[in-house]
Amino acid sequence: MTEREIPEDFPRVTPTGVVPGVQPKLGVTKVGDLYMATEQTAHDREARFAMCVDLLQQLLAYWQRKRAERRPDAGDELLQKVLASVARKRFAWGLSPEEADWVANSLCVAVRDRQE
Repeated sequence: MTEREIPEDFPRVTPTGVVPGVQPKLGVTKVGDLYMATEQTAHDREARFAMCVDLLQQLLAYWQRKRAERRPDAGDELLQKVLASVARKRFAWGLSPEEADWVANSLCVAVRDRQE
């Protein structure tokens, strides 16, 4: 996967770190033998994108399976429940708020495409 395959609307998340202590600290990322200022690397962004796409596919499959088990007009109600679970579980899944929003928006688009 290359950087060009990642859509423009996928968020760029700046890694943050919490380091206790009185003295100021600078968070850095080790790349090879170098230490670089904290910025999301292309590799990190590709990995985050792959994780979000995988989650999106799982959520879409779940929505489709549950919709087939229920009445066909329950799709919107079910979508709202899935979106609520994304908001609730984003910490457990390791998503940033921006990534959770991207997954939720992408899920809405995918569901709308399948309902048409």
